[in-house]
Amino acid sequence: MAIVSLFPSSVTATTPSAASFKALLTTVTAFGTPQQLTALVIPDGFTLSITADRANTGLLYVADSSANAALTTARIELKAGESAAFAVTNRSAIWIDSSIASQKALAVVESA
Repeated sequence: MAIVSLFPSSVTATTPSAASFKALLTTVTAFGTPQQLTALVIPDGFTLSITADRANTGLLYVADSSANAALTTARIELKAGESAAFAVTNRSAIWIDSSIASQKALAVVESA
């Protein structure tokens, strides 16, 4: 998994515009129990953006495996409104967790 960028609450285009986009809102129901995002093929040249919901009061953890979601040295921590973009081939390559329950993550990818 390659990290493309980390930026606060804004989206910058890294590829030409696509015809549409797909979004997935996921709630971490039990902190300390990483959740894998559902599968969705991501076209070559496009990135998956993960944004921590603005209403979150804890941290959202983003990683490339369940084990790495628990390791502070192997995950990205996002505060409310922060985003990170990933060059992955499938949304299921991303695992999320949080510091407290009921934190939300929005995963968005453009599609052809």
